[in-house]
Amino acid sequence: DGIRILWAILRLVVEEKPVYFFGTFTVVFGVASFLLAYPVALAYLETGFLGRLLSAVPAASLMALSVVFLVTGLIMDMMTHSRYEAKRLRYLELSPPPPLEEPPAR
Repeated sequence: DGIRILWAILRLVVEEKPVYFFGTFTVVFGVASFLLAYPVALAYLETGFLGRLLSAVPAASLMALSVVFLVTGLIMDMMTHSRYEAKRLRYLELSPPPPLEEPPAR
């Protein structure tokens, strides 16, 4: 049951707060990319030659993945907001209920 509950919580977070969910992946992959790219950049600035290709390719790939997560989160957030706005507008289209009749006086 615990796994099903965690899965439901994860699904709700993705549907209701996608920027927070995908933002965490954006930050994690972005930081990992900078950590891999820092020594590559230092070596390039010293020598003018890109000799650490085995670190440069994963760094660039992680940064690209970070950007993909960021864009995905932003698009899903816009979809969530538009869904809320559509529900709100649909609610406002409804006519108000008729007024309640007052009971007769005794």
